[in-house]
Amino acid sequence: MAVYKLLGITDVHLGYSFSGTSLAPGQADAIGTTLTVSTGQGSKFASASTNNPIVVLYGAEVEYVTARSGDVLTVLRGQEGTTAASHAAGPFTALAWVDLPFSNAFNLDANINNVTFEGDGTQELVPISNGVTGTVTASKFTTDLLDKIAGIVPTTVSLPTDEASRYYPEEGTYPYVDARVTLKGIDDISGANVKLRLEVYKMKIQTPWTPGAAGNNAAMQSELAWTSVKTTVDLLGRTLPGLISGSEGIHFSIAPLV
Repeated sequence: MAVYKLLGITDVHLGYSFSGTSLAPGQADAIGTTLTVSTGQGSKFASASTNNPIVVLYGAEVEYVTARSGDVLTVLRGQEGTTAASHAAGPFTALAWVDLPFSNAFNLDANINNVTFEGDGTQELVPISNGVTGTVTASKFTTDLLDKIAGIVPTTVSLPTDEASRYYPEEGTYPYVDARVTLKGIDDISGANVKLRLEVYKMKIQTPWTPGAAGNNAAMQSELAWTSVKTTVDLLGRTLPGLISGSEGIHFSIAPLV
């Protein structure tokens, strides 16, 4: 048995998926370390690094994009237990991550409605889960959420002379994202410092970043509201275990990190 005393969060990342196309001849063998994508698609991988790779699902193989030069990507083959294989040119799916810096709270709440039955003079309440909801709170504002995930193109014309650009958050599409939260804690039995990963697999951002309530001299906070839905696949389309033969779906997972 493991018992963890949770102390707080160290980082929050939001993952978003997008499609791409590799060029002929694709990856003709299982040992190549580059992937050439269609013209202009390389810009989607600009944030890729060794410490923050972009995940590509190419056929049944998972590859990590660690760098890019134009439309040529540097990749690590056969990741996450998959086997490197040859691929013809064609489509793939990618998962990139946006860091929400200085996040200081990640709240996870059950969204429950009670259905009331009456008949014999008493009331019976049957709880029905409508998902999992919550907020992400941070002490900094980031535009990565607006342009990379929400797809907002900032306005740069007809602005006051002291504005270089302006974002209108309501213009965003706010697709489903994958939230990956690193928690810091202590193993309550051994006393060892530990890290845990909380991952919410399909999360809908409800509102853009909005200022939190003022009322004291503490730093202003920004809050991002979200809600999750059950899913049987992750954003790359890979099957998740689910509860009953993969049909029920899950909201989130929790895992100790090595």
